[in-house]
Amino acid sequence: MTKDVIALTPAMPDPASLLAGLYAGGPDLTVNTLADGAVLQLCTPDGIPLLSVEAPHLVHHPHEAHRLLGAQVPLPDGPFWWTEARATGALPGAEHLAASFAGRLTAVLGGAVWPPDAAHTEVVPLSFPIRLPPVSRRRPTSTPTGRPSSSRTAPSSR
Repeated sequence: MTKDVIALTPAMPDPASLLAGLYAGGPDLTVNTLADGAVLQLCTPDGIPLLSVEAPHLVHHPHEAHRLLGAQVPLPDGPFWWTEARATGALPGAEHLAASFAGRLTAVLGGAVWPPDAAHTEVVPLSFPIRLPPVSRRRPTSTPTGRPSSSRTAPSSR
């Protein structure tokens, strides 16, 4: 499951402000692009994605942002930019990294972060290599008919 952190800024994030945010994980991480550059991925040195940052969207009507995020988020005046950072839930520290990215973006450009208590500007130390948790690859067993068997036990017919 992913964790989203959103930066709401009065100015469009430029390459310098995005770079300030991407350095939240330190200089050892790499950057990858997807969707013709519309998505930036912050990755481990081995290429494991930690964080995806979508292209900023201009929001003209704050009503939609309040509907999605709640009225407790202080929105910038006038039109503002919505920049979403999506952290993988599979790796420890990725959500903290997304919060630092958004916090750094708003430290440079002004604005607010959702969730409101997530923003910070710390460097998020990560240890490498990152080991992914093992994934169970249990194969279904077959019955004499060739159909996969159920993991449930059948009730006794006695």
